[in-house]
Amino acid sequence: RDDVQALYKNLFVDDYGQERWRILDERDGKIAGIERQIERAVKQYGCNIIIFDVLTDAVRFLPQEEQEKHLQWQKMFIKTGVSIVNVLHTTKPKRDKDGKMIKTTMYDAYGTSSFVQSAHINIVINRDKMAEGLEKHTTYVDMPKCREGDTGPAGEWIYDSESAKLYDSGDYMANVYVDTSEDDLMSGKEDEEDSVF
Repeated sequence: RDDVQALYKNLFVDDYGQERWRILDERDGKIAGIERQIERAVKQYGCNIIIFDVLTDAVRFLPQEEQEKHLQWQKMFIKTGVSIVNVLHTTKPKRDKDGKMIKTTMYDAYGTSSFVQSAHINIVINRDKMAEGLEKHTTYVDMPKCREGDTGPAGEWIYDSESAKLYDSGDYMANVYVDTSEDDLMSGKEDEEDSVF
């Protein structure tokens, strides 16, 4: 679709036809080298949002004082107006006595606790990959920390494998299907008159 192509182009290319994103694949590098590359991205290419995916991998085997040192570097760096989004791995989700997954919290993140304590915003994403039916395809988003903002549930999305699309769960359950039994939802049976997608 033309409108989707325009959005796609806007996402990846700026008004001057230059690439909007700079991707640094430095999985084997030392943290000091990664910091220099980030500084270069900001100074040379004008990057103002850094997504560090996955910070946990970059600092996992460093002593805690080195992890803290990197966090201090981040704190000083963001004073220049750059935003840093850190993606962190967490411990494997635990299950209650009935086998239901217990949601992961921000305190389950690997690495120094300063990563979650010093952050301005923490977002936690959960999905039970071992669940049955629709629950297996439902992602829950929570924002347990948001300085100068509200905290709490931040979204719930359902992935429909038939259409290969992600939907807001409220819209999906209320508007897409007449019969909301789990079997019909997962098989993609859709009432054409009631569908909003």
